[in-house]
Amino acid sequence: MDDDPALLSMLEAQLQPWGFQVTTLADSSQFWQYLEATTPDLLLLDVAMPGFSGIGLVFLYTNMVTANYYF
Repeated sequence: MDDDPALLSMLEAQLQPWGFQVTTLADSSQFWQYLEATTPDLLLLDVAMPGFSGIGLVFLYTNMVTANYYF
């Protein structure tokens, strides 16, 4: 997840040839909808985004998992 479309495109281009299924998100508000629909093996998050930063999302997600809240 990153607010820079060029970086998202670059990451996708670099990871897909290695067999990774890549889903890019450009807006932190899409994060929760994405987690409700799938269970990712890896998240790459921008630490400085408008709205929630990647660090803030990890903090919230970790607290939800610790409290046994499942998507």
